Amino acid sequence: MKTLYKNTRLIAAAIVGSLVFSAGAAVALTKETGQKSAKHAPVDNVGRFVVTPKSTQFVPPAELVGRFIVSQHGASFVPVVS
Repeated sequence: MKTLYKNTRLIAAAIVGSLVFSAGAAVALTKETGQKSAKHAPVDNVGRFVVTPKSTQFVPPAELVGRFIVSQHGASFVPVVS
């Protein structure tokens, strides 16, 4: 019991330090993700997803403006170049 009492401040400092580090890492990752998504130009009307309890369907607009490419690592939109 005597050893635990002597190390209490060290344990508390380690806990607070790890909380500060993890909060800083979370803020840094959030800012990085926000900057990456802000680089893409917005598309006016890409289409819409119709979701029902039994199915999901993508309804494109009247003209073809591009397509979604979905992989295991992410998803991206490729516009049609005219």
